Amino acid sequence: MIVAEEGTLSAQLALRVMDELSFQLPLGFAFVLGAGPVVASASTGEDGFHASVYTEVLKLRLPRSLFKPVVEQDGKPVADPNPDHFVDIPLPLGVSIDGDFNIDIEWPGESPGELSLPRCMVGDSGVIISAENILLRLSSNQELPDTPARSPRTGPPRSPGRSSG
Repeated sequence: MIVAEEGTLSAQLALRVMDELSFQLPLGFAFVLGAGPVVASASTGEDGFHASVYTEVLKLRLPRSLFKPVVEQDGKPVADPNPDHFVDIPLPLGVSIDGDFNIDIEWPGESPGELSLPRCMVGDSGVIISAENILLRLSSNQELPDTPARSPRTGPPRSPGRSSG
């Protein structure tokens, strides 16, 4: 879609990738591209040029020897017996660039890098885990969350160098 208004020009393109390509990483992990939506947009106007690409086609694939997808069988969760099914962590993100060639990584949601681990079994242990709102912090320049994590057993984390007693 292309829109031209007084002093501005905008364009948006939505695509869907139908197949996937997997790049093997050490220890059985893989980086997967494909099978999902891609949206590209560009605009120019009084504020200058801006272009962005948002995608949900990037995934981190976990090794099946360590993490197995879970399916329901006879009303109970069991490891998926299909060896072609894996646990994938979606990595939805966007990349934007402006007229000054400033490049930004844009994470969807309220916080940068919030990820989820889908329900899966740890190896053949029978232990089923899942996690939501995992914070991916790739740089010490990235702010820590406002609210510290709490453990149900120990309460809020203690500051370094302080002891309770």
